[in-house]
Amino acid sequence: MDENKNIEPLKRYTEGKYSYNDYQKVKDWIVSGEKNADWDKAMGEQWNELLTQKRTANALERVYEKMNRQIRIEKQVETRRSWMQLFQKVAAILILPIVACFAVYVGWNENYTYEEQAEVVITCPIGVRTQFQLPDGTSGYLQSGSSLKYPAQFAHDRDVHLSGEAFFDVKKDRGRTFSVLTENLKVNVLGTRFNVSAYSDAEKEEVVLEEGKVEVNTHRGQFLEILSPNEKLTMNQKTNKFQVEEIEIDQYIAWIDGKLVFRNESFSNVITRLERWYNIDIELENDQLLQYTFRATFKDESLDEVLNLLMITAPFTYEIEKREKNQNNEYNKKKVWIKIDDSRLVDFIN
Repeated sequence: MDENKNIEPLKRYTEGKYSYNDYQKVKDWIVSGEKNADWDKAMGEQWNELLTQKRTANALERVYEKMNRQIRIEKQVETRRSWMQLFQKVAAILILPIVACFAVYVGWNENYTYEEQAEVVITCPIGVRTQFQLPDGTSGYLQSGSSLKYPAQFAHDRDVHLSGEAFFDVKKDRGRTFSVLTENLKVNVLGTRFNVSAYSDAEKEEVVLEEGKVEVNTHRGQFLEILSPNEKLTMNQKTNKFQVEEIEIDQYIAWIDGKLVFRNESFSNVITRLERWYNIDIELENDQLLQYTFRATFKDESLDEVLNLLMITAPFTYEIEKREKNQNNEYNKKKVWIKIDDSRLVDFIN
């Protein structure tokens, strides 16, 4: 068997990009204690790396105890592996994702009980999109700058916690409701395809339905609305008021296919979406430009290409600031200055 292919599940797990099947393979390898030369070699390299990072024994022991508890919950059998062998393997697997940007966080508490359920957190950095699969077979995509938290195994109701934006293709299970919880909303479904946007720095949260039906409530359980396909519910986080409207669905879910779609979108919304899409900061020097709206579809275009095409329908010009290193020897985020183009302004006046 090809060595790289053989250890791919392990690599994806340690990078936080793993599927549920990858997680099961890694867990089964730990529990079984079976010999696998490729994985043992990879684990040895990661363990040596951990030893150079001054991890304390107590911290690693708590990680071991948490994974041991998770295995008991899932398998309901007593593990009989060597403590040191299991300790080293589990610590090497679980600490690395915490060190990396893609974190798979297994929390612990000094006074835990074995009835507690381990949780998984998927974090998607700015400028990228991540595909995921949940333990019940539900799949989806996590948008730039978002995070999704869920139990390693769904016991009763299927609850996930979202910060940011995600698209869900929910596996049907009439006996268990699937719920997405944000800071202000709770979206309940049985089996459907929908999108939720709930960034902490945004003024509103949105639920968009592609197919099926979803029930939207506040996080305190107050019923708001049942959505039908091609409908969007928008909740204002400041006033707690909401509205429902019919929409063009592509504008809200095309991002899962790598498309950036604007449909009569305001300049302020375009700026917000470009900032998340390209991991940049945009400074708008003229509020007069906020009156313009845009309708366009982009795929795989660079930032320059997108801005140059948007300039055709609005009188602005832009300048991309050169990235420089800060005091920590790190490059600052790319910054774009947008200002009105007086030389072309007359062409856009009715």
